[in-house]
Amino acid sequence: MYLRSYLIPQTIAHYNSPFNGPIKVVVSFGKLYIDAGGLMQSGNFLLQTWVKGLKKLKIFQKNPQKILLLGLGGGSFIQLSKKYFPRASVLAVDIDPVIVDIGKKYLDLCESKHVTIRIEDAQKTVARLCKQKQTFDLIFVDLYQGYQVPVFVEDAKFLRSLAELKTKNGDLIFNRLYFQKYKNEAKKFLDKLKTLFHDVEEVHVYANLLIKVS
Repeated sequence: MYLRSYLIPQTIAHYNSPFNGPIKVVVSFGKLYIDAGGLMQSGNFLLQTWVKGLKKLKIFQKNPQKILLLGLGGGSFIQLSKKYFPRASVLAVDIDPVIVDIGKKYLDLCESKHVTIRIEDAQKTVARLCKQKQTFDLIFVDLYQGYQVPVFVEDAKFLRSLAELKTKNGDLIFNRLYFQKYKNEAKKFLDKLKTLFHDVEEVHVYANLLIKVS
């Protein structure tokens, strides 16, 4: 199936989202991925990027049991958590119902006793969770609309609220693009985090920068 995808990527479906713009479901080398606004939002390469980054940041050694995911997309992080943190409870949030539905249709994304999916603005989610005084062992922030990071993600108040949601030994991780003009944007964001928090660590993986706040 999809033999032609081994020669050239094959687009098998088109969608349009008010949040992410044009979305394509693409098959390349027999594997499906979601392209939203020109940016890969799911797929094996993205999964490998995160696994490599989390290993470097020593997250697997901690074995988090309660995870908050902001920016579910097509669900690649859910695949990661099922494999590496099978007993963890995951709350996954995304503002875009279109991309989540695509993940459910093509990438086996689904809720389970360990995975809860919420279609919601991440700002509202964080405010609600802070009010409820909930905490998480791992918070993974991958908030993009196409290639752009929503402005609120870099707001100091929002960042401090995220930090309040960490358990004492928990970790807050941001995924940022790290190539061309996005490299400077990621560096500025890293510098801002270092002015707000004491324990900040970063790793470069392919065209991504993963930043950990402990």
